[in-house]
Order: sequence, then structure tokens, then C-alpha cells
Amino acid sequence: MLNLSVSQFKNGNADDVAALERWLNSKGEYERVIDAIPVEQALKERDAFLQYLDALGALKRWVDIKQLLESERFPLDAFMARMYVARCNAQLGENTAAGNNWQRAIEATAGDVSKLMQVAEFAEKNGVLDVADSAYANAITAAPNLRAAYQGRLRIAQASQARAEHMLWKAWLPALLVLAAAFLAFSAPRTNRTSTGNEGTQQHHGEAPQRDQIAVS
Repeated sequence: MLNLSVSQFKNGNADDVAALERWLNSKGEYERVIDAIPVEQALKERDAFLQYLDALGALKRWVDIKQLLESERFPLDAFMARMYVARCNAQLGENTAAGNNWQRAIEATAGDVSKLMQVAEFAEKNGVLDVADSAYANAITAAPNLRAAYQGRLRIAQASQARAEHMLWKAWLPALLVLAAAFLAFSAPRTNRTSTGNEGTQQHHGEAPQRDQIAVS
């Protein structure tokens, strides 16, 4: 069935290609998306292109994604292109570039609430909590009654607290283990001495005292 569907729709119109990619991605057939659908087909329409990027991301082909985005062969909105590149930077260990591109993504929204929410949700999904919080805060500034943005900031605050507690526990755990080991090592000889002393006392109490017997003539 997979082969039939691919052969039927891979050379179809933009909607057919996007639908095929979405279906294959939902089945975890990421390699098939890349192998069966030429890049030129994926570039026909925005959703098709994003589905193609998702398949590449699932395969951890970050360099390929970055090259596609930076080639500007498909003109995504600037904010969206920047946040996708930021994700690639992070996955490739390019932390400074990632931070710069996240900031550019927020700036490229130009205060548009819908775009800010997309940046916030994408950053939150990828664990970039400071960026997500900043984007949610900007959305609230632009639309003070936007409930979803407040809910987003609440989630970020809770996640940040949980992360901080985890990091604190992770940092202190080795020290606690060392202290526990030292305490056990210090306590063991004392326990042994106490145990030996108790045994001697028990033996003394269990024997009749010996007295010198003086013969009475």
C-alpha cells in the first residue's frame, strides 16, 4: 500500500505532495519521504516544504536542513526561517549562532501576535525556555488579553523551576554520596567496638563470680 500511495501521489500537485508527506511522516516513514519525493516537488508549496523539513529533522539531518533554509530556495517567512535555523544550530552545537537566530526570529515577527506565538510554541517544544518566555511576554505586550500567552508563561515558569530543582539535586548528589560514605566509614568502627563491649558484658553477667575459698579447720 505504501509503494502504491507513493507512486500515485509523489508527482502530483502541491496539495497531493504535502498530503503524502504528512501521511508518511505520521507512519514514521521519514526515509521514504526523502527518497521518494524530489526536493523540487517539496518546494512547490509551503506545507510540503515544512513536511519535508520535518522528515529531515526526524532523521537528524540538520546540515541538510540548514543548507536548504539558507539557500532560500523556498521563501519562508523570515521569522520561521530563523527559528528553524536556530534549531539546526543548537543540534549542531553552534550555541552562539542558535541564540542569535532565536533573537532574530523574535525581531522578525515585528510584534505580530500570531508570529510571536508560533516562535514561543516552537521554542517551548524544543526546550528553549528563555526564548519561549520572551516571545510569550512580547505577545502579551502586543495583546494584553491573550490568555494563551499567559498560560504559556505559566508553563515556562513551572518547567524552569522543575529544571532548576533537577540541576540542584544533580549538582549536590555526588557531595551527598561522599558524605554518606564518610559517615558510614566513621560509624563502622564505633559500632564494632560497641558490639564487642556488649558481648563482654553479657559474658560477665552470665558467669558466677569466682571467690577464694578458705578452709575452715
